[in-house]
Amino acid sequence: MKPIQRALISVSDKTGVLEFARELHNFGIEILSTGGTAELCVKVEFRGFRCRIIPVFLR
Repeated sequence: MKPIQRALISVSDKTGVLEFARELHNFGIEILSTGGTAELCVKVEFRGFRCRIIPVFLR
């Protein structure tokens, strides 16, 4: 089985999401995020890990 390389995080309730993202990062998983979760992700960058922000276009 191929190891997990990326995870998309997009949640309405942000409770615990920073801890969850930190654990994913510790396993070497790249974090992708959208919207409000992406804004939180930007704050996370200052805590030692990064995520890629994915823009969402609504029609």
